[in-house]
Amino acid sequence: MGLGKFAMALAERLASAHAMRRLMLTVFKANARAHDFYKRLGYTVDDSSPSRCGQLDTTYEILSKDLRHRASSNAKSETSLLRIRIPIPAA
Repeated sequence: MGLGKFAMALAERLASAHAMRRLMLTVFKANARAHDFYKRLGYTVDDSSPSRCGQLDTTYEILSKDLRHRASSNAKSETSLLRIRIPIPAA
């Protein structure tokens, strides 16, 4: 798992742990690589995105992912993800 995928999985896990129903993000339309990345993770253009509101001249999209089903799906791998410990050197 790469750093980007790890960071997104962690954000989703934290959002779910705090009973958030949806995670939202903004991506530049010109950044096709990032848009594809988020699409592979299950994000779709949100209803609040400018393109869904008739504003086609903006440079960005708002993407979102429904998290309501996360609590029951794949809990074992998500739990393992949170058990990774990163040592922080003393100051």
